[in-house]
Amino acid sequence: MKRIVVYGLMSLFALSAAGCSGHDALMKELLMNLNVLAEVIEKHESKEKFDAAYERTTTTVEKINKLKLSKEDQEALFKRYEPELKKVAERIQEAQKTRKAEGTDDDLPPVVIENFLKK
Repeated sequence: MKRIVVYGLMSLFALSAAGCSGHDALMKELLMNLNVLAEVIEKHESKEKFDAAYERTTTTVEKINKLKLSKEDQEALFKRYEPELKKVAERIQEAQKTRKAEGTDDDLPPVVIENFLKK
């Protein structure tokens, strides 16, 4: 039940973010997807759920790359969201370390935020 409520709220958040400028909305969507990915890792969800969350994150990154922002605009965008990106990166790294230490890694590929953020 909690999961349904959380995903419903995230969907509502994504829809409300659509009113922002395109690149800001996509960055908020990226942050939301990265947080879902971290949650999947933290809760030891199945590989299928991990793959789905990873795919949503990758799709959002592709949307950001399709915006074809200038180098300066892209740097400004990532700079504006840098604190949130660092926070979610640390969360994902900590979740991966914990999962590996507990021996429940399930052959999940390592998630490196920098791979998503092609600057």
